Amino acid sequence: MRLIGEGGMGAVYLGEHTLIGSKVAIKILHEHLATHPQLVQRFYAEAKAVNLIGHANIVNIFDMNLIPPRLYYLIMEYLEGHPLNHLLTKPMECMVALGILEQVCDALDAAHAHGVVHRDLKPENIFITKAGRNECFVKVLDFGIAKLFSENASHKTLAGMIVGTPEYMAPEQTSGLPIDAKADIYSLGVVAYAMSTAKLPFGGGLADLLVAHRERLPTPPDRLNSKLPKAWSDAILKALSKNPKERYETAVAFAEALAWALTPAAQVVPSASAAASALSPLRESGPPPPALPGVEIWDETRQAWSPQKLIEWNSSGCFIEDTHLPPLFSGVRMRIASQLVLTAEVVQHVRPEQSQQWHLPAGYGLQFSPQEPSGKHMLASIQQGKYPTPPAESLHNAQADKEISALQKRFEQTDPYAQLELHKDAEFSHIRARVREIQKTLQTLEAQNISNQQRQTLQKLKGNLEKTLATIGSPLARAALDAQQKNFRGIARSIAAGLSALEVEQLRKNYLSSNPKAEGLAHFKMLMADALSKKGDLSKAIQFMEEALFQDPLNLALHQRYWTLRKDFQEPHT
Repeated sequence: MRLIGEGGMGAVYLGEHTLIGSKVAIKILHEHLATHPQLVQRFYAEAKAVNLIGHANIVNIFDMNLIPPRLYYLIMEYLEGHPLNHLLTKPMECMVALGILEQVCDALDAAHAHGVVHRDLKPENIFITKAGRNECFVKVLDFGIAKLFSENASHKTLAGMIVGTPEYMAPEQTSGLPIDAKADIYSLGVVAYAMSTAKLPFGGGLADLLVAHRERLPTPPDRLNSKLPKAWSDAILKALSKNPKERYETAVAFAEALAWALTPAAQVVPSASAAASALSPLRESGPPPPALPGVEIWDETRQAWSPQKLIEWNSSGCFIEDTHLPPLFSGVRMRIASQLVLTAEVVQHVRPEQSQQWHLPAGYGLQFSPQEPSGKHMLASIQQGKYPTPPAESLHNAQADKEISALQKRFEQTDPYAQLELHKDAEFSHIRARVREIQKTLQTLEAQNISNQQRQTLQKLKGNLEKTLATIGSPLARAALDAQQKNFRGIARSIAAGLSALEVEQLRKNYLSSNPKAEGLAHFKMLMADALSKKGDLSKAIQFMEEALFQDPLNLALHQRYWTLRKDFQEPHT
């Protein structure tokens, strides 16, 4: 119909299906690039990556083909809206920015879970459209230079060109180092910086930019925009750490840090100068406490105790020197002299780039949680240099028992939706958010002083949660379950999240083999719906179409008719 836009790889046109009138975007590879097999491969890599991921916040690609001799094209969903860079003329409100960034993080988390790194994340590739009541629904575009982690791809293309956009490239992208999900987190940190300040962290020519990303520290965002909470600024700076190991482990962890930065609790975190004065003199009045031998922190990843270097401590808290910083306000377990196990909460971070400015080593501050009377007695004894022998097993934690029992009751149910306390048509982002919420609860419980029996129960609950996520956390697995439950709305969610027509047909074939009468019953209900629709009775037509989908929930043609009826009913023609 018309040209929509043009980029380095190709041009995008608005297209219209000649029979049903639906609009699509047609992306065509530039003719002068079509003679290079490597560039054609990269062009088609976008469709392969998007199909592999399958996420509501990533643009859908329906087809890819060639018109001889060299007209390569993709058929994509047509989006009405504008790219994020159109909104960056002034700093965005944090709540608005958070709503956008959380969706981008969800999309990246799904990509990274499938081993795909975007490598060119920037505002132009974050498209803002409308979905229902959500005025800022995000679609991440242009996975054309995405790579699988396992490929261990170089930072350069086969043609010798640097991959990515210099203003948003992570240091490792120009240093010849392996690139993984942490590069996308850095790029998103640059995007968040621009959203918060309407400026980029670094400017200048290509050479200046590449050097700045590798060597210079950005000006903290809250210095450029005084309305920003310091915790928000700190979260962005962590994403922009030069060393990938010092960035967030996942895109979702970045989103959670930004969300926490807007909570009331984050507003009371001390400033840099206050933190330096508050963390440095941890000792209470009187003589310094004795040194604590054998201080260890429980490592959840390795399921083992990890030795730590303790800088200061008193009866209420301590400061651990470490470059690996657990999330703020997360719970940790601390063991002293292989005897006393204390639970604590992370209340402060000192990042490596802050340590010189604050005159403190990099690390984190812990505040001890209230202990059982026996624990208090043991801590007091240790302060006097005495080490009483604790019981062989931690005391049974009655408070933890209530939470564990509640989780057990939820997972005794066979329906995974009931286990997560979600509706059967829940969006995938809501499913992942609920799983993360339960994971946090389990981690908090594990960090407490609980019995071995309680700890074993938590391990079983972890396994149950993993099974639940495997059952409804991906479009293919979820659609298979929803077909058994005749949950056509859940299947619609899977289709919207990228379930391919081929996968739907294979699932339907299996379903109809077990339900041989379903197709005939659904056809009869559909005919009734069509007759009612022609008479203008859309309400009853929708009811019969739902009954048809209940019988044949994987029938794509029924889905298309049903949602068209719903749209006509909500937006009647004048």
